[in-house]
Formats: sequence, structure tokens, C-alpha cells
Amino acid sequence: MALQNIGAGNSDDAFYRYKMPKMITKIEGRGNGIKTNVVNMVDIAKALARPASYTTKYFGCELGAQSKFDEKTGTSHVNGAHDTAKLAGLLENFIKKYVQCYGCGNPETEVVITKTQMITLKCAACGFVSDVDMRDKLTSFILKNPPEQKKGSKDKKAMRRAEKERLKEGEAADEEQKKLRKESVKKKGSSASSKDAASKGASTKKMSSISDEDRSPAGSQSDENEAQQQQQRPMMIMMMMIFNGRRTLLWRQLAKEFRNS
Repeated sequence: MALQNIGAGNSDDAFYRYKMPKMITKIEGRGNGIKTNVVNMVDIAKALARPASYTTKYFGCELGAQSKFDEKTGTSHVNGAHDTAKLAGLLENFIKKYVQCYGCGNPETEVVITKTQMITLKCAACGFVSDVDMRDKLTSFILKNPPEQKKGSKDKKAMRRAEKERLKEGEAADEEQKKLRKESVKKKGSSASSKDAASKGASTKKMSSISDEDRSPAGSQSDENEAQQQQQRPMMIMMMMIFNGRRTLLWRQLAKEFRNS
């Protein structure tokens, strides 16, 4: 299948990577039932990333003839006998209006219908958004038959939503963990303070028990015994002195008697 560059301005560029098949037409029928069949309309539409019904309808609007694209068989018919060059020229106008970016001329665009029922072309290369002329006849057909969104864009939106939900869940879990940590710190502080109070109470109890023991009757009896001993000490000293004095007198008497004998 012969290929050509998308857009007449890029026809001489041998390295242009956006290509489409050359149009092939076939005249069918006779008389009033004569029709032009665009044989490879499906392949051309795929290369342009546009529904084949858009290009077929555009031919009918520009030629003032009935046109129909059969989704089941994939055939594109335009009433009347039309040569290939004429239809190729109309296809080039369609590309300029509904395919190429108005800013950079890149054909990698997406048809977007806004909330205000306006048709725009969003360029994937430069990001420019082109406003389509709503006075064109094909715009009413596009609004009634909007293009299907790409599965990739739907998947991306779903992934973004899932990521947002995951982020929210993660933030909620972090907040719960922070609350639990704060509560555990508070519980630890209260348990430590209660332990300190218990230890203080135990120490005070010990001190009171010791003081009570000091004040017990056994302690008082020992004090009384010590007082009595202190009182008896001078008497014992006196008795010892008297005993020693008597002993010396006896020794003297014995000495005198020994001398006299």
C-alpha cells in the first residue's frame, strides 16, 4: 500500500514520520444510482486518528451530496461520480481544519468537546488548544456524534483518582498513628508518675516504721538500763577505793609484825 505524508506542506519531507495511505476510489452503479466508493477510508481514518464517519460526512457536506459510512462493512459511499484528485483535495482541507494543530501543524491532536459545546483540537506535541470554526457544517455532526475517548485517557484518570484516594488513606493512617503515639506517651508519663508516687509512699512508710521502732518499749528499756548503769558507776568506784585502802592497811600491819619478830 502506497503511503504519503499527512498534510500538503509536508509532502516533500522524506523523513516525516506521520504518514497515511493514498486514497483509492471506485465508481459504482449507473444512472441516478451512481456512487463513489472510497475503498481505503478506514485505513485513512486510522492514520488520521479520526472516525471514518467524519471524513465521509465532510465529503458529503462539501459536495452537496448524500454520503454514508457503514460501520458494519466499513464502506464509505458518496452519491455521484467523483474523481480521486477532487476527493483528495477535500481530505486535505479536512486535515487542516480537524486534524493538524493550528499552532505547530502537528497532526497528533485530539478532538475535545467543551462544556459550552465548542470543538477544540488539543495538540499532544506542543499542548496548543485550537478552536475549530463552529460555522462549518461538519461541526453539528461531530457534536451529535462525539468521538470516543481513548482508553488510555480513561485509565489515566482512573489511576489519578486511585492515587488521590491512596494519598488520602495514607494521610488518615498517619494521623491515626500520631494520635496513638501521643496517647502512648501520655500513658507512659502517667504510669511513671504513679510509680514515683508509690516509691515515695513506700519510703515514707519505711521511715515511719523506723521511727516507730525507735519509739518501741525495747528501745525505752535499753535507755533506762544505761541510765541506771551511769548512776551505779560512782558507787562502784567508791567501793573499789575502800577495798583497796583496807588491803593496803593489812599489808602494812603484816610488815610491822614481821619486823618486830
